[in-house]
Amino acid sequence: MQVLTVCTGNLARSPAMERLLDTALSHAGIVTSSAGTAAAVGEPIAGPMATLLRSVGARADDFAARQLTERMINESDLVITATRAHRTSAVSLAPAAVRHTFTLIELARLAQFVPPEQITGLTHAERLRSLVALAPAYRARAGHGPSSIPDPFGRSEVIYRRCFDAIFACTLDIVEAITR
Repeated sequence: MQVLTVCTGNLARSPAMERLLDTALSHAGIVTSSAGTAAAVGEPIAGPMATLLRSVGARADDFAARQLTERMINESDLVITATRAHRTSAVSLAPAAVRHTFTLIELARLAQFVPPEQITGLTHAERLRSLVALAPAYRARAGHGPSSIPDPFGRSEVIYRRCFDAIFACTLDIVEAITR
């Protein structure tokens, strides 16, 4: 299963989503990658985010920011974005991806509403596919709330920490939904 995470510069939020999901699920047949809608192509993960990733045992090395393309979206089974604007950008590039493109906060919220017994499959990859297929049906029940993670780039370490904590919590919710 291919998971693509998306933010603006591909320097902080999407690499954090990519690497946290990879740390939790790479052994499960789930391949993660990331890209940016206005990527700083070739740049490494922003220093403060790299430090936060390492603090929880996630890799922050061997990374180069990439520009989001239609092909990347079409090759992904799940696209997770940092904001609604990123979701709109991804779906604009590849309209068929609308049913499997979510903001991170939205997918984490939906994961809490999909009954665990409905998420089927023997492997984590199969269970994640099941969650992605079921999640849209629970949008009304899950309600609407904040769905965007603000960009920490160029801001204080406190802002990076808030951003990281939000990404980490959402990632845990998604991982928990497919591993229970």
